[in-house]
Amino acid sequence: MNRRAMLIVLVCVLMLGANRGFAAEIGADILETWVIPTANAFRLPPPPNSKTTAKELREVRDRVARRSQEDLASIRFWDAGPPAYRWMQLTEQTAVNAGLPAPFQTRALALVAAAIADATVVAWDSKYAYDRPHPSEMDHTFVPIVRVPNNPSYPSEYAVTAGAAAAVLGYLFPNQAEKFADMAKEAAASRIAAGTAFPSDVSSGLDLGRSVGKAVISYAQGDGSGQSSSGFYRSTPGMRSSKTPVTPPAGFCPVPLS
Repeated sequence: MNRRAMLIVLVCVLMLGANRGFAAEIGADILETWVIPTANAFRLPPPPNSKTTAKELREVRDRVARRSQEDLASIRFWDAGPPAYRWMQLTEQTAVNAGLPAPFQTRALALVAAAIADATVVAWDSKYAYDRPHPSEMDHTFVPIVRVPNNPSYPSEYAVTAGAAAAVLGYLFPNQAEKFADMAKEAAASRIAAGTAFPSDVSSGLDLGRSVGKAVISYAQGDGSGQSSSGFYRSTPGMRSSKTPVTPPAGFCPVPLS
């Protein structure tokens, strides 16, 4: 399967959701990654044992019982779509507000999307390696207020996505790095408050996402986008040109003068 087909499969699963059988059948191992070497390159250690899990289940019940209106607003915000939804929206808004030229807006979107895609693949690898049930699957009297994902609980996909996206956004917009990190923590914590994830699903997910984010940042630092230029482009009759190009590393597209 080529990379384009892989991306289509991944996007469809992320956007439409997948049940355990489908996701396990396609397997993280057949989904190509964009930056990291293999799906299991960042496999997490096993989730906590049954004793610790029972303690975490009590913590989830207690957190749900203490939900405030602010918590509910946070849950609704981050659960508005698939894990990537708010982060891609945020990337686009931030790039536009920063006044990035179009090629660099595209680069920002591509880097964040690649980080989220790779983070999702490695999350699935750990999920199906351990197949940890969600809190509500261990205690059927417990009813979360949002749909429980149709895949194993560990690690939290929302937390993995948040960790990866926030790391890359912090690299792209360093003056807002702290804000993105705080948003990642909020997004991850909302899954505990919603009752769909254990604390260790969230903490491990954030760490995993950040690790993938660092790998994407390392790739981005060598993509040539920061190379210097003399700013001189030879004038060509009938072609648009500029002595001070906005994004010289992006090259130029010959556009006939109207």
